Amino acid sequence: MPYEQTQTDTSAVPSDAILSPIHYPSVREMDQAEPQDGPLFRATMLNFERTANETRSALKKVIKRSEDYAQTSGLMYVSNNEFSQVLSKAANVNPPAFGPFVDHYHRESSRLLSSFYLDRAQLVRSKLVEPLRKIYENDIKTTDSKKKDFEERSRDFYASLSRYLSKNKEADKVKDSKFSAKKREFELTRFDYYSYMQDINGGRKGQEILSVLTNFATQDYALINQLLSDIKNLRPNLDVLRETVTEADKEFQLIRAGREERRRTLETSTLESEDLDAELAAQAYSVQLEKSSAAKQGLLLALSKTSSDIQVVPKTNWHKYWVVLDHGRICEYSNWKQSLELHTEPINLLMASVREAKNVGRRFCFEVITPQLRRVYQATSQTELVSWLEAIQAAIAESIALKGKKQHGDSSIISNTNHRNLSSASSNGGNALHRRASSLSPGQRHTRSESVEVKVSKPSLVSVLKTLHPSDEYCADCGSRTKVEWCSINFPVVLCIDCSGIHRSLGTHISKVRSLTLDKLSHETVELLRNTGNALVNDIYEANLPSSAQKQAMLDSPLSRASFIKDKYTKRAYVQSVPGDALETLLEAIKANNIRDIIWCLASIEGVIPTIAMETALKQDALMIAELLGHNGVALPTDEAFLASCSVKARQYIAYRTGKQVVIPASTTTAPKVTRHSTSTSHSELPTGGRATD
Repeated sequence: MPYEQTQTDTSAVPSDAILSPIHYPSVREMDQAEPQDGPLFRATMLNFERTANETRSALKKVIKRSEDYAQTSGLMYVSNNEFSQVLSKAANVNPPAFGPFVDHYHRESSRLLSSFYLDRAQLVRSKLVEPLRKIYENDIKTTDSKKKDFEERSRDFYASLSRYLSKNKEADKVKDSKFSAKKREFELTRFDYYSYMQDINGGRKGQEILSVLTNFATQDYALINQLLSDIKNLRPNLDVLRETVTEADKEFQLIRAGREERRRTLETSTLESEDLDAELAAQAYSVQLEKSSAAKQGLLLALSKTSSDIQVVPKTNWHKYWVVLDHGRICEYSNWKQSLELHTEPINLLMASVREAKNVGRRFCFEVITPQLRRVYQATSQTELVSWLEAIQAAIAESIALKGKKQHGDSSIISNTNHRNLSSASSNGGNALHRRASSLSPGQRHTRSESVEVKVSKPSLVSVLKTLHPSDEYCADCGSRTKVEWCSINFPVVLCIDCSGIHRSLGTHISKVRSLTLDKLSHETVELLRNTGNALVNDIYEANLPSSAQKQAMLDSPLSRASFIKDKYTKRAYVQSVPGDALETLLEAIKANNIRDIIWCLASIEGVIPTIAMETALKQDALMIAELLGHNGVALPTDEAFLASCSVKARQYIAYRTGKQVVIPASTTTAPKVTRHSTSTSHSELPTGGRATD
């Protein structure tokens, strides 16, 4: 098979990698007539034989290494599959760490590589090993036997020549004809041997080997080129993964800085127990948002036996228990570091009272008294003591209220008294900051129960939003009604699970995605969702969208949907600009409590929004608007003069959001006394799950 050069596109090939045209000797140049048998012929054949032996050894090694290469490709196929299985198992164990890499890149690339390794192993065996072995076995391997046959013919001919020349002229013609036959056989053998050696030394056999290698190279190139083309299609997914990781790295750098700051605070903290009231005041707003007065859990110390006398037992008999207050009962769990084990029967608080324990000889103690027992507990700090007293008092009052409602047949009372999952019990404390709780008489308990809100079955946040806003039944971006249980709190819109994933890929600086069922949203965020709706937000972010038909066309494929969402929120391509100065319009809208214009201005303003917007909202105690501004990157004020002019409610909000105590100069104002019922109804009325989030 003659060698044929093909034209290739060399534009993408480095200049030093492009070789000059191949000058292959023509068939006429290689097929020269054999010289007469003599020193030149013998020297030529000796050179041919040496080259033939080297070619045979080299070809044998090529075949061996080709077999090894095919086997190695098979092993790479097996190793790649095993590597993929390990990564898939790791993704199941820890989805955040391994899942995005597996889903966005490795699963598909591994499939392509496995197919490539398997196809290449088969290609090497079928197009390289087998054809070369056939040439070796049929032609190259027979070099020694052909040489031996030629040498035997040569010896026989020259022996016949000697006998022929020794005869006189009168020798019979029969002997002459025998010598002629011997000479003819020798010349034919010499011709065949010379042609055979010439074929191996750059002749027909060399061309057959080159033809096999060229055929393999052509198919191998096609296989590699197809792999590269398929791998190139994974680039968009890889870009999304890289952008997500970059944004996550930025977030974790902020988290790390926050952790370091908190650690430095812990290292330098010098708060004494009597100074904790000021710290508690800064945390009061958080407590109010988590207002679940009849649920608490935490570590307490108590005697191992409920009947033990405190005055006579040694200090070693006090043990640590994980105590859960829930549904009007106190449950103690031992061995809580490994697995929860109920230590004693739960204490029913219906006929109980609680007070700070005196003359115990230990600090931070309180006692729970029922008709059956008296149980003394020790808290870990004065803060926890006050928190437990307040929580137990509220639980007692609630138990009494529930009992009274049941006796009057109120159908709205929750009758289910099964113990809730331990992880869902609130661990936040009460809010009695400047007083010590004391035991309550039955009359006092009855009086307190009148102000305790009775728990009733409450609708989920998802159902509430759908009731308030019919547009929230559909995803704000794609219009789907499937799993519309997510939201982006800074726009704010309600989303389906698919579009929420695209929002996450935009980065938290663009869209802050939360679950309506898994995350615990702040009270202000819940109010924000209640007061907006998808229709209101889409009127702003899709104002310049040509038509609903064009929108549907933009959502035909996952890639086009991602592009549409990026244009909508990142580029804000469909937002109509606010006429005039957007910042002035924003401040006026905040003063007028116009939520629609506020969202419109936030969508129109480029860059960082000044803190004056947040100050305007806080001056009016518009905490819902302050929450929206905070979600959109507006910083909280730090000026002491401004903080001094704020209301108690606004200062509590700032303290909750910053996680720091708001220090007001004594000459300006005094620390307010915060009570449990000083704020509006918290978001706990609309349970959204167990994870705390902004």
